[in-house]
Amino acid sequence: LLDQMINEMILFQEAEEKGFLLTDEKVDEKLKIIVDSLPEGIMLESLLQENGMTEEMLKEQIRKQFSILDLINGTLPLDVKVSDEEIKEFFDTNIGGGQNIEEVKENIRNLLVMRKQQEMFDNYLKELKEEADIVIELPIDYEQCFTDMNIPTDKITIIYSTKSSIYNILEEQMISLGE
Repeated sequence: LLDQMINEMILFQEAEEKGFLLTDEKVDEKLKIIVDSLPEGIMLESLLQENGMTEEMLKEQIRKQFSILDLINGTLPLDVKVSDEEIKEFFDTNIGGGQNIEEVKENIRNLLVMRKQQEMFDNYLKELKEEADIVIELPIDYEQCFTDMNIPTDKITIIYSTKSSIYNILEEQMISLGE
């Protein structure tokens, strides 16, 4: 959970810096699409209330998610090439067994494209994390979790808090990322 929140915050800050931040008008358009897609008889307000959210919280989540998506689409190449040799190597290593490569060639190509895109995204996020100065307020010593999340410990400032639960701190939005 903490790793996901850090990733989201880093990506959102990058989206802001690179000019991919959704305008209020675009957020309202996305919200209208959501509202229009709700089944008949289901009201947005009741769904928000059930999930402990306000409309403003939903709008901010929409802004974050679509700004990050625009950043990724605008920064990482979408046209990833996979060679016939890569397809054949994958086929020989993972499938083979009397199957005809032509029957599964496009499926393999799509899988390899997705893998390459994921690898590019992972490398991009890793670079952003290495460049980021991350400040996290925690209730107790959680230094090992940063090692587990592949965050360079020299980029971390930990401010200890007297709060008894990390979830209280996260809910109070006391996590911040430095410029």
